[in-house]
Amino acid sequence: MLIAELTQSGPPCWARVRDLSDGGMRLATRTRLKVGQIVEVRLATSGWISARVIWSTKQVAGLRFCKRIDASEQIRHALTHPAEVEAETAC
Repeated sequence: MLIAELTQSGPPCWARVRDLSDGGMRLATRTRLKVGQIVEVRLATSGWISARVIWSTKQVAGLRFCKRIDASEQIRHALTHPAEVEAETAC
């Protein structure tokens, strides 16, 4: 499972990554994100990355990264270092 740390204006929380590419991601979150909004996400091997919300539903959102990443590196890391996330920090 690939987990991302997400922040929009308050303290960071964790969201589950459902799809990842070099240019963006689809993530599951309990937090409603607004289309056009800029958020910050952090994956296992990257620092904070700015991303724009492209689409959003009640529990899933599509983000486009402002700067491309190496998605294959993120996926390799997730497979070799499973994440443990506290339930109370999920968003």
